[in-house]
Amino acid sequence: MSDTRSLLQNATVYSISNILNAVIPFLLLPILTRVLEPSEYGMLAMFNATLGVLGGFYSFKCSRSSECALCDQTNIDLSRYVALN
Repeated sequence: MSDTRSLLQNATVYSISNILNAVIPFLLLPILTRVLEPSEYGMLAMFNATLGVLGGFYSFKCSRSSECALCDQTNIDLSRYVALN
């Protein structure tokens, strides 16, 4: 029973965080459209799209290579390793 409860709590936290992640930009939309000109809003949209596409690749590379380096070696300067990769 405790495993089911833990799973339910984790699923609830995950769902709430995903909902908040989607609601915040939606709530900012009227403010941004009032403050920004159409060309500036387009630039913001392109920047966010580029960040979304490239961010996934970059963060995956850093996290996976760091995990592999930590498993392979016991004495590693992680900050230097990440900076060089």
